[in-house]
Amino acid sequence: MLHCRVGTLIEERYERLDDGTQPSTARLRKVWQRRLRNADGASTVGAYEAGIHRISNTSGQMAISVHIYGPRLGVFDGRDYDPTREFVCDRLEADEVRAHPALLRGEHLWAGSAA
Repeated sequence: MLHCRVGTLIEERYERLDDGTQPSTARLRKVWQRRLRNADGASTVGAYEAGIHRISNTSGQMAISVHIYGPRLGVFDGRDYDPTREFVCDRLEADEVRAHPALLRGEHLWAGSAA
């Protein structure tokens, strides 16, 4: 969930077009975009593919937003996407990387798996 308290932000939502079987690759399509202001209330974002979104401030003015996240379901703290390369990668907390040497070797750890 997020809420723009001061200023104006742009919220964009995306849908995934591919089936997710290609590692580090994602094809996305923008579904909608809107301006987000304090009067608009909170915006709820789903988990995983249902929550692919981007928040930006294109106004040149200060904006303050509050983001509330639920509990993590594993060592991953979300995913980052580079649309210029259709590249997606896991975002990890630094402590998690140090705690799981397998990640440094390029091995994946999914929710509920042991190191």
